[in-house]
Amino acid sequence: RVKDPGQKMPGHKWLNADAAAKQEPVLAAQGMEGAFFYHDCQMRSPERLGFVCLIDASRNGARIANYAEAVGFLHEDGRILGAEVLDRRTGARLTVRARITLNAAGPWADKLLGIAERQPPSRQLMRSKGLHLITKQLTSRHAVIASIPEEIGGGHLFLLPWRGKTIIGTTDTAYDGDPDELTVAPREITAYLAVINRTVPGAALTRDDVVHAYAGLRPLIQDKAEPENPYAASRKSEVVDHEEDEGLKGLFSAIGGKWTTSRRVAERAVDLIAARLGLDVPPSHTAQTPLPGGCIHALAPFLSAMNDRYPELSGARLDELALTYGAETDAVAGLASESAALAERLSPAHGEIGAQFVHAARAEMALTLEDAVFRRTGLGTLGHPGNDALAHAARLMGRELDWDDEQVEQELQSVQRLFYAEA
Repeated sequence: RVKDPGQKMPGHKWLNADAAAKQEPVLAAQGMEGAFFYHDCQMRSPERLGFVCLIDASRNGARIANYAEAVGFLHEDGRILGAEVLDRRTGARLTVRARITLNAAGPWADKLLGIAERQPPSRQLMRSKGLHLITKQLTSRHAVIASIPEEIGGGHLFLLPWRGKTIIGTTDTAYDGDPDELTVAPREITAYLAVINRTVPGAALTRDDVVHAYAGLRPLIQDKAEPENPYAASRKSEVVDHEEDEGLKGLFSAIGGKWTTSRRVAERAVDLIAARLGLDVPPSHTAQTPLPGGCIHALAPFLSAMNDRYPELSGARLDELALTYGAETDAVAGLASESAALAERLSPAHGEIGAQFVHAARAEMALTLEDAVFRRTGLGTLGHPGNDALAHAARLMGRELDWDDEQVEQELQSVQRLFYAEA
């Protein structure tokens, strides 16, 4: 169904062991019978995708608030009438009133539900921790998927080409801690390297080959058959009307799911809420409507056109802009064209340029250096980009947001702690 001929995916085929190892030498020591060769999609930046969904919502009438924490709910006669919100930047408190409140807090959803219900939550999530390592480049062109031997846990792992490196993941272990306290411990990295090297001996990774490590949490609906096994748990999602299920009016929860089902879950939530309110809403068109920046009919001609339009930015810098902002590249490339200083790369190893950090502060609600490094750009994707790069980014944002020297230093320290692999 993809219109771009350059992104159509061929069917799969079987390769014998010699053919597979010829394609990817890392498989040579595998002792395998062969491999399936197939095509799949890769999400370049889930952080940007999530943010662009917010941009789209805002352009279609939603009011969005950054650093706003729901700390309580407005109750009246068994009904939720909105939320009590804490502004984490200023400490101010405010109330947001609503006919329906949707709890879409991901790994925090059951905790928020407990606050709404004023008791232990009626629905529990199983939180699965997924560890990912960024390492030296292990494959030439392809992703590699390998089955982990049963005697060391079973499951599978992926070796994915990633911006000139390899991203390896993911673990799938039960996480019982506070979602706000999620970290990656050095011992976890060491243990996962052992699993990787046992599964794909040709990788022969050492701790020095790891340039970055990070973890995420999957909010899974608890499986009654295997309550302690996240790997076996369903990736299904639910949209719960708590009036119907628990007698608590005015509250819905979207629980579970993943990126590939998220749009459908959102459509279902809107339809159920509209039905509860007795509203006649038109059918959703989000399945056919590109997100902001996504209106590109064919990628290769688009990249060529961007190179023609901004020859002074050609190469890695312009590719980074085009693949990050898509059809809205002009907003950032225009800033870079007006200022040679903003057109400079922050680091020789990265394509990000200064204009992206100015744009993040001006137009993308980035209030901290962490926002821009990890959630507006890919500067932090490959591990620590270097102190000079971070300092340059902090100064650019500081000029836009009126940070003094002390604030700039605080922002830098806050970002440093997130590069787990270097700890």
